[in-house]
Amino acid sequence: MAPKPALAMMDILKLSEKKFTLNSDFWLSYPGASHSWISVKADDAAKTVIPDVPGVYTFVVRPDVAGHSCEYLMYVGKAEKQSLRKRFMQYLREQSRDKGRVPIQDIFRTFPEHLHFCYVTLVNPKIISNLEKQLLEAFVPPCNQQLPGELQRARAAF
Repeated sequence: MAPKPALAMMDILKLSEKKFTLNSDFWLSYPGASHSWISVKADDAAKTVIPDVPGVYTFVVRPDVAGHSCEYLMYVGKAEKQSLRKRFMQYLREQSRDKGRVPIQDIFRTFPEHLHFCYVTLVNPKIISNLEKQLLEAFVPPCNQQLPGELQRARAAF
């Protein structure tokens, strides 16, 4: 990376800033079972791999720098009334439109080479909703605008 003037670097840092909540008590309180997550790079090729079934998904940024294992969970969602593939394709279409969820459009534009779509297939709507809620409570992802109950109220207070 070539040196940049301080003001330009400040703008870059500000535009790249994401607020993470890292709380080990939240992680330890995760009551859910372990699942077999599948991860694919979040690009056009993924739409042929992601299954046409319901489930829970996350968007994760993986920098892949210096062989260091590091991930940033950005968003948790569910595909309950539609398939994971259809939901993913909606996100792909939103990238080229003015309308859409700004936080999701932002991660697609900011991290195109490092964004991954991770998913677990589930068919029971109750299990899908519970898993999404449990993950939201454990990770408090920066791009989720809606959080379960108390967390939403706490976030709104800031």
